[in-house]
Amino acid sequence: MKRLKSIFSFLAILGILGIVNGHNIKMDQEEQKMKLINLKSGFVVAEYQGEKTVINDRMLEKEMAVRGVAIPVPMRSEFNGKDAVRLSDKEFQKAFKEVYSPQAFNPKSYTWEE
Repeated sequence: MKRLKSIFSFLAILGILGIVNGHNIKMDQEEQKMKLINLKSGFVVAEYQGEKTVINDRMLEKEMAVRGVAIPVPMRSEFNGKDAVRLSDKEFQKAFKEVYSPQAFNPKSYTWEE
């Protein structure tokens, strides 16, 4: 529980600094043709095809379908008050890119490309 609070505090600080800020990232459904790519191998971890999200890592796909992305308390208003956003939810792409991927993927090894 203490670790979870630390993670949420960290995300809150990032939000305050503007690092994780939905207003700085265009999230219109029409514009979302994005790919999360491993820079070393070229493996496409996830890609947005309009409103559809394709996750090419089967373990990650299952985790996102079942558990989803845990949403920090300060950000829940941006996700309709949800404490977790799952792969089937309409807010998933935003949650995956803004909340999950900055924590889970080292920016030196992974990048988002249009």
